Formats: sequence, C-alpha cells, structure tokens
Amino acid sequence: MSNLSDLLPAGAGGKQVDFVASGTIGNGVTVGLKTNGQVEALSSTVYPVSLGGETEINGETFDKGAYGVYDVGSGKILFFLETNTGYIRGVVGTISGTTISFGTMIYLTSSPYNTGVRAVYAPSAGKVVVAVARPANYGGSICYLLTVSGTSFTVQDTQTSGLGQTSYFISMAYANNKLAAVYYGTNGQLVACQLTATSTSITSGADINITNGTSADYNYAAIGHDQDNKVVVLYKDTSNYPVAVAITTSGNGYTVGTVKQLQNATTVRNYFNASYDSVNKKIIGVISDSSELTYAVAIDSSSGTITNGAFYQISAVASTAKNYLSAAVGFHVPSAKTLVFQYYSTGNQAGIFPLNVSGLTITGDSPTLGIGLGDVPSGLTGAVNSSTSSMGILWRDGANSDLPTGQVFTPAWTLTNYTSFVGISDAAISSGVSGSVTVKGGIASNVTSLTPNSNYYVQTNGTLSTTTSTVFAGRALSSTSINLDYTT
Repeated sequence: MSNLSDLLPAGAGGKQVDFVASGTIGNGVTVGLKTNGQVEALSSTVYPVSLGGETEINGETFDKGAYGVYDVGSGKILFFLETNTGYIRGVVGTISGTTISFGTMIYLTSSPYNTGVRAVYAPSAGKVVVAVARPANYGGSICYLLTVSGTSFTVQDTQTSGLGQTSYFISMAYANNKLAAVYYGTNGQLVACQLTATSTSITSGADINITNGTSADYNYAAIGHDQDNKVVVLYKDTSNYPVAVAITTSGNGYTVGTVKQLQNATTVRNYFNASYDSVNKKIIGVISDSSELTYAVAIDSSSGTITNGAFYQISAVASTAKNYLSAAVGFHVPSAKTLVFQYYSTGNQAGIFPLNVSGLTITGDSPTLGIGLGDVPSGLTGAVNSSTSSMGILWRDGANSDLPTGQVFTPAWTLTNYTSFVGISDAAISSGVSGSVTVKGGIASNVTSLTPNSNYYVQTNGTLSTTTSTVFAGRALSSTSINLDYTT
C-alpha cells in the first residue's frame, strides 16, 4: 500500500462511533449531535425579512406612551398603553406566523393620573411584573404580578411598599434572581429598589441611591442580565450626557459601581432605551441627541466596571418634528441582531433597524421602512417573541382614530444546526437506523474536493470550506481525507 487511500479506506480513522440517524444522512457529510443522542445532517434554512399585515384593536385608543414585553411562560406578548388621563390598559398579543391577534383590553389601574408604565419578565416567578409610576397623592407607585391565561391576564399580587413616590416611569430589570425597580426620586436622585418575585407574590427590599447625592435627569433605562449578575443603569447626567453604572446584588440591596460618562458621548435629547444581546453579551443602549439623531452604543459590564464602544448613528430624524419618542429595542436570538423600532422621517413613518455587534462595534443592516403611523406619533413599542423568532410591534395609528395597531416583523436570519458538529458519516444512514460516524479526533477519508494541508471549517449550511467560521473541522490530508479537529 503506497498511498493514503490504501492506508485509510473510507471510515478508517480510529474514532468511529455508531449513532441513530434522525432523518436520512448521506455518505461523507457533516453531522450534528442532537439533545436526544441521535445525529442529523447539518444544513441551513434562510428566512427573508418579513413584515406582516396590520391588525387594529377596534374600539380602543391611546394618546401617550406604550410598552411591550414578552412573557416567556405563556409565549405571549403583553402590551401596555397610557391614555391622556393616565389610565394604564393592557392587552395580550398572540403571534402566529406573520400575523398578531389581540385579546380584550384590560384596565390595569383603577384610578387615573399614572405617569408611566414599564415591565419585565421575571424568571423566578415565571411571570411578567409591571411597574406603574404615580405620585403620592394618587396612591404612590405600584408593581403588579400578572398571570396570563389564553388571551387575557389577571393580577396575581401587587406591591407598593419600598417604592418611593415618583412622577416619572419606573424602569425594571432582572438579574441574579432579583428584580431592580429603578426610578427618579423626589430628591432628584436615581434610586434602585430590590424586589423578589415568586409565582404568587412580590416583596420589596432596600432602596439605594444610584447617583450618590448628585442630581440626574428623569429619563433612563435599566437593563439586567444574569451572566454577571449585574444591572446596568443608563441615564442622563446634569450636563445632558449619557452615563452608565453597574449595580450588583448585595443582600437585600445593591452595591453601586463607578459612574462612567460614555465614550464619544453626545448630548441627550430625551428618552433612553436598551436591550441585552445574549449572544455577544453586551447591553445595546439607544438614545437620541439634541439634533434628533438616534444612536446606539454597545456596553460591557462583565468586569464590574463600564466599558463601551463608539456611538453608531442609526438614522436621521426630522429636526422639524420634536416628538421626544423612545425607540423600542429588542434582541432577536436566531439572527443575533438587536432590533430598533423607531420614528424616522418627516413622512410620519417608522422603521425597524437591525443592528449587529462585534466586540464593542455596532453596524447596521438595511432597515425595513415605511411603517405608516398616519400622523406624528405619540407612542410605539415592540417586544421580541423568542418562541416564534418574531418581533411584535404596536403603534398608534393617527390616521385611523388613534387605534392601537399591531404587526409582526422578522429580520433576515438563517436557521442552522452547524454548531452541533460532531463528525462525518462513514456511509449513508437511513432515518431511524444506526450507522457509523467518524468523530472529532479521527480521520474521515470519504469526503471530496479538499486541498491537502489546508484548514477546513464547517459552514452554516453544513459544508466544509477554508472560509473561517466559528466551527473548526480539521486539516485536509488529501483531496478526500481530513483529520478532524486537528490542532493548528
């Protein structure tokens, strides 16, 4: 035997393992390991950008802000609307394909003059917690624990103690099995109150001043993430610059880190919003400046201190329309993109802008524009449904009696199982039948069109290529043989 093919016939590499095939697998193709212990051929499906039709909630109007949150427990999106008299109403949205349907609007508050609403999903409770801000003479701020059933929800518990009085909204974040309610107190400081949510109740812990005696503007956002047990608070300082600080759970309260003015900071016009990119592990903050341009910035708090990248301009907003609108921000896991839904032009329209993150650098894809708001809008919001991989958006249709109108948006993304790569099939395997696979550490010699001594990577569609990807396959020994998981 004088050549490699004689020494290593098909499937000869010393690392063969028998697996049951899930679906038909061809000869000499890459396979991935499933959670049930079976293997499947690696492949991908490309989904294009999609914006579904409009669905209006007849008989209902809203005149101020709106807020959306995805309820992981029920698989539904909850939207909350503020009326011009300060009532808060909520509605359950169900996404099916490219359409969204709504249940009946429910009054969350029984009294008017509430001044803002925010919400977050609490994994410790398996439910959504809603915070409604209101001044002391109207009963003080309150949190609601909601239980969703079908197309409706009920209030499981409420909490008022421990929440200071505020005339502005309360931001909510979840980290380290605790909720952080962050609000602008009457003393001009930002305050964080720790809450504990179970499936049946909410209890409050201690308050702590985030701004440590210095004044702050009332516009801010609080975003939490469990990876490093931090809550990142974004707010506007007294010089109108965006700043950030990380707070860490400490007993029944929080320990406040060092406040940092963000690099390349631009003056802030009004609202903040933010979302957590769970793939790249970054907070993506979105702000608008005094020229009404909208920016995004990537923030990292993993070390306990704040680092951030440069500000990325998302789009120009007409300087003639000072709407002071907050963008809706959500993270789409399958595409690893942050979706920003915002007002963007003099044509009274909104658009959805997908953002990508590499390190602390943000780039943008082509936006989906032309979502017609009818007139200058006073409210828009959205939330990403992780089970359907779609973003449900809600906006006020000024051209149709201010009716709340919903749509379903899905960015371009690729469904792939290539990161589950475990080896290469030694021969064709029928579905449900056991067959041999050369796994990592072995040598597969029944592939084709390789360049000897070249490194190969698994692509999203399951093919092998010298193009670098996140999944290294191995080094080619010949045109038909590859040393799997060869260490370079």
